Amino acid sequence: EKRVRWLAGIYYYSSRRDLEERHYLATAPTINFGETRVDNQAIFGSVGVDLTDRWEVTAEARYAEDTIGNFKSVPTPVLIEKNFYSFTPRVTTSFAVTPQTMLYLSYAEGNKPGVVNADPRFPPDIQFAEEEESKNYEIGVKNTLMDGKLILNAAAYYIDWKKQQLTSTFFFPTGGTQSYIINAG
Repeated sequence: EKRVRWLAGIYYYSSRRDLEERHYLATAPTINFGETRVDNQAIFGSVGVDLTDRWEVTAEARYAEDTIGNFKSVPTPVLIEKNFYSFTPRVTTSFAVTPQTMLYLSYAEGNKPGVVNADPRFPPDIQFAEEEESKNYEIGVKNTLMDGKLILNAAAYYIDWKKQQLTSTFFFPTGGTQSYIINAG
């Protein structure tokens, strides 16, 4: 209810997970993918300001560091990992044309951290998929009509999406296949 509002925070996440593919036919061996490791820490904040009694602007930002990796203990200990850094801002503004009609604009950047393709049989060039990135633009209007009996909203948006992560199939020269993540153009 105040003219200036703010929020700040920190985030921490850590995961360790053993991955193993077991086959129940004697001719198909068990594949140990090792321990998948994910560590994420971030700081974030937001400031909202009422420029007038009808016009509001909010700016938000998040800085994150992700370490994505895989540890294999057999036959010899090997740790492969990669660090990803991201800064994701968002700016939103809204204007109340009337108490029943509000216009808004929004710009935001987003990301999805990279991926480890953990199968030990993969060649080194597909061990990692890079981080996805997007820039998002939106404009819209929100309306309350007929004394609140009808809500009519409309929006247009555009997303510039880069390095999208897609699932592909690797065909091993000795036979067999395995899914992995790859970046699109």
